[in-house]
Amino acid sequence: MKKLIAAILICAFAPFAYADNDEATEVIADVLMNLNHFPSDDDKAALQALIDDDSVGPAFKAVANAVMGIEHSASEDGKAAMAQVLEAEHADARAKSLAQVVMDLNHGASDEAKAAVQALL
Repeated sequence: MKKLIAAILICAFAPFAYADNDEATEVIADVLMNLNHFPSDDDKAALQALIDDDSVGPAFKAVANAVMGIEHSASEDGKAAMAQVLEAEHADARAKSLAQVVMDLNHGASDEAKAAVQALL
């Protein structure tokens, strides 16, 4: 019974456990909005900081990792990870939106993708 109560509490409060998802959204969105074929060294450092931050949710970490590996488009591993984010029932809607942009990326974000990313900010 204690395990059941713990699981319920974790599920109920999980969205609040990752307070830096707002910052993650902003950092990833900024990188995607300004991406030109691949992320810059500064972009990669900012993305790595998100990955290393325990307060950033796993879906955002997956998106940050995929963005770090972009070379004109997401790698096959990056696209597979983005598909998992999109399929995850409890993933943050913002992470799902960013994951879709990463999956569709080709050299840079399209005008439509940029509008979707801008809407997250």
